[in-house]
Amino acid sequence: CPTGFSANMAVMTALGSISSLLAVGRKPAKDERIAIFSDALNHASIIDGIRLIERQQEAVVFVYKHCDMSHLDFLLSSCSIEKKVVVTDSLFSMDGDFAPLPELVELRRKYGFLLVIDDVSNFLSPLIHFCRVS
Repeated sequence: CPTGFSANMAVMTALGSISSLLAVGRKPAKDERIAIFSDALNHASIIDGIRLIERQQEAVVFVYKHCDMSHLDFLLSSCSIEKKVVVTDSLFSMDGDFAPLPELVELRRKYGFLLVIDDVSNFLSPLIHFCRVS
């Protein structure tokens, strides 16, 4: 039975493999790697996947302040790596707040990065919201 952990590891490993495949038989140079931008409060399974590809020298990782789109904008604009990925949870289960998805979409339009959203914690949120309102 697949888990959120295995799904996040698979996605991160696949992203890292892209830079290795393009490097053809060698470790990718720093500017050939993938730049991954991760929210500071992402789930541990996302962070573990990112650490794995970082150790394999397939990605350069940037952590932005939790839900801080100004900080993310600054990091994206300062990064010279061409291939960029932003990874976020949709619902941060420990804090109960949501990722600012409209702002992330605007930044995606501006910078053209791949946006990866882990939505596993969010599938029960309509029920939770209903229970709080009732």
